[in-house]
Amino acid sequence: MRPLLLALLPLAAACGEESTRPAECKAFVDSFNAAMEKVHAATGEEAGAGRDLATLATAMRRTAEIYEGLDEELAARAILDEQLKLRVEAYQGIVRATRRAAGVIAAATSGSDVFPINQAQVELQELARKERAAVAEITEYCQPAP
Repeated sequence: MRPLLLALLPLAAACGEESTRPAECKAFVDSFNAAMEKVHAATGEEAGAGRDLATLATAMRRTAEIYEGLDEELAARAILDEQLKLRVEAYQGIVRATRRAAGVIAAATSGSDVFPINQAQVELQELARKERAAVAEITEYCQPAP
């Protein structure tokens, strides 16, 4: 009887892992959506083209803070679904890079050299593309199987 129970343990673990996926996916989506609402509120029109550097610095400082909080929130989660965990960890790399780039823009606005700002803005555009792709991949993974 004992060998049968041991043989069923991996199957039971897999079933348990599968049952955590919907809740873990929902937690990710909730965290992501909350952070994006904050980013949109922080950047909105005030950080748009033609705005002054002080406004841009404030918006980018706030964006960096929001992404730092999102990174900490995601890192604190114990994700049991291994495939979701890998995807979220990859997304966290994008979150950290976005936080750094926003911080570079915020810091560079106090100087007269706009090159770091331009370079970081280009980086942010690329990171936004990567973020959309990573979130789309997580969203696709989180869809219930047909």
